[in-house]
Amino acid sequence: MYKIVALGLLFVPSLALAAAADGSGPAASNTDKGSKMICREIDETGSRLGGKRVCMTRDQWEEQRRTARAAVERAQSGSANACSGAMHC
Repeated sequence: MYKIVALGLLFVPSLALAAAADGSGPAASNTDKGSKMICREIDETGSRLGGKRVCMTRDQWEEQRRTARAAVERAQSGSANACSGAMHC
């Protein structure tokens, strides 16, 4: 279970960096509902100093959620297939 959660948390920083690299930061135009900036505090696993503040648009948060969910589903289906023929999994 911990591995699945950790896998999902790996995508948050990479997507935040990608969002910053393509210039969609707070200075981007907020004309439609999907472009409203939403900031969240993301805890860093293994750190006692707290987390990071990550700001993305509503659409970017939704894409990040879909990507993380797909990664978890791939990990779960891959682990189920690895033990399908073994006696001691």
